[in-house]
Amino acid sequence: MTREIKVCAKWQGSKQVPGINLQGMYLRDFGFEPGERVKIEFMKNEIKIRKLDASDILDILHTQNPSMEKLIKEFGLVLAD
Repeated sequence: MTREIKVCAKWQGSKQVPGINLQGMYLRDFGFEPGERVKIEFMKNEIKIRKLDASDILDILHTQNPSMEKLIKEFGLVLAD
């Protein structure tokens, strides 16, 4: 599926910045549900969005808080490569 949308203007304080709104049932059709976490990668002229799985989230938590290692081992969880 492909969609063409317009980059809109948003305000951050007193500055106007570009914004992109993604919303609609098509997100659910492609596996994205409210409350789920996604990873957004920015490249020149391209944006890639993918849903994070449990291993991805554990990796992020471990990076943010190395003491998570104890809980990860305690519950027998596996970090993604």
